[in-house]
Amino acid sequence: MERLAREELLHLLHIPSPSGAEERLLSYLETRFRALGLETGHLPVPGSSYDLLVNPLTAPRLLIDTHVDTVPDIIEGQDCPVRVQGDAIYGRGSADAKGSLVAVILAVEMLRQKGRPVRNLPMTLAFTVDEEREARGSEVLADSLAPLEAVVMEPTGLTVAVAEAGSLVVEVTVTGIRAHGSCPDAGESAISRTLAILERIHGLPFVQERHPLVGPADFNVRYLCGGSEELAVAGLCRALLDFRLLPGQDVEAVKRELGEFLVASGVTYRVVETSPPYQLPEGEPVVRRLRQACRQALGQEGRIGGMVSWTDAENLFSRGIPAVVFGPGRLEVAHTPDESVNIREIVAAARVLVELALSL
Repeated sequence: MERLAREELLHLLHIPSPSGAEERLLSYLETRFRALGLETGHLPVPGSSYDLLVNPLTAPRLLIDTHVDTVPDIIEGQDCPVRVQGDAIYGRGSADAKGSLVAVILAVEMLRQKGRPVRNLPMTLAFTVDEEREARGSEVLADSLAPLEAVVMEPTGLTVAVAEAGSLVVEVTVTGIRAHGSCPDAGESAISRTLAILERIHGLPFVQERHPLVGPADFNVRYLCGGSEELAVAGLCRALLDFRLLPGQDVEAVKRELGEFLVASGVTYRVVETSPPYQLPEGEPVVRRLRQACRQALGQEGRIGGMVSWTDAENLFSRGIPAVVFGPGRLEVAHTPDESVNIREIVAAARVLVELALSL
């Protein structure tokens, strides 16, 4: 199975699938599953292509969802070349989430070998598009199917993530006083003002909060731009801030707290996007069964943890579908030049999925 996982992942990594260009990978997956004797279906996604369904059922007992799109291969001028180092395979999308795609394929192969093909089980496999952009694929999926429960495959290091962070994305525009660059005392740099504001944001009460599974409510500066190469004091600076929202935080209260601070700081801002956090009870049936599947497959009960990023699971949860996040790989290396996933972890994830399917 490790050999098959290695071959399959390397093949997937050589099929580029950035958001908006997923059709080639979807076509390969459809051919692959049909060759295993499984029925497939398409869910058209407005503004994109389509979600691929394998063993499509309107109301499956279990839905396993994995997104097929990746971020662009080149980020900040650096790519993520495909390479193998021991048990680790590097490449764009290896962890997020083509390693999970391979785990699903392996699980289907294993179930077939056990004489329990997916077509005889009350489960549907979904392969969604546009997760890295606007998540239109999972929105269509959540509106089209009514599963009793779902597992969304993302890199959690095989942790059973019952809590998921939300996101508040805000664009901030800061003005300064322009002056000749040799006379900084005659002006006020918009860049310096922005840096000072960012430092003060760290002290806001909602940013200081912490969740036992997700961790701190931090924020990331996606970009910071202002000034020029000319000898001048910068009169304008923009920053795109991405705040991690914690389960239990009141999203509207957070927006008010941040907005009041920014207005008092004399800057303008606009909310670009809001994605709420959520948390499942540890006693939720899908959580218990997934942890038990980990015990049967790996010899130890699945660790409870949290997902520090928004995923397709939130669109399912918001429609009343209990969705837990699980999969091979580490999120922190995704979207970087060193993105990778361990082959043994992929096989372990596949074995867990097999036990979960058999529990149906």
